[in-house]
Amino acid sequence: MEPISSIQRGYEMSKKPVGAAAVIMDSEGRILLVKHNYGKYNWEIPGGLSELNESAEETAKREVLEETGLE
Repeated sequence: MEPISSIQRGYEMSKKPVGAAAVIMDSEGRILLVKHNYGKYNWEIPGGLSELNESAEETAKREVLEETGLE
């Protein structure tokens, strides 16, 4: 069976950096924030810029893993 391409899923992978983030909520409706060591506002939802040929969904998943350790 052939893997489904990103175009078949309805989105294309960008050749330019794309920002992506994830909103993760617990059963009580609280939103997960990460504290960064840079910037004026240090508490943010996990996210960042895509790598070459990475979809927004892949970027968000990678950033969540990198910033929180959650898969």
